[in-house]
Amino acid sequence: MNKAKFSLHAFIIIIIIFSAVLFFCTMTVSELADLRVINERYPVEGTDLAVRYSNGKENGIYKGLENTDTLMLAGDYGHDWGLVRVGDTLYINDAGHHRWA
Repeated sequence: MNKAKFSLHAFIIIIIIFSAVLFFCTMTVSELADLRVINERYPVEGTDLAVRYSNGKENGIYKGLENTDTLMLAGDYGHDWGLVRVGDTLYINDAGHHRWA
């Protein structure tokens, strides 16, 4: 009688361990499959400025050519196309998550 209980307990422990390992593997694989590379650059017409959204570089307003540009102002700017230049003034829609460079 005791051996039957031990076998049942051992079986339940094996099922619990197997479920935990399966859950861990499933979550790890789903996180790996969700990697998205973001590298978007939107030039501001009439200037050498651009708004960049990227996983590799810090988001913000950059000055210069695409491959050699430098960060001028860090932050999430121009969401919903909220960026316009009028004369010498640049109006931007700030998402509120900015850090001053």
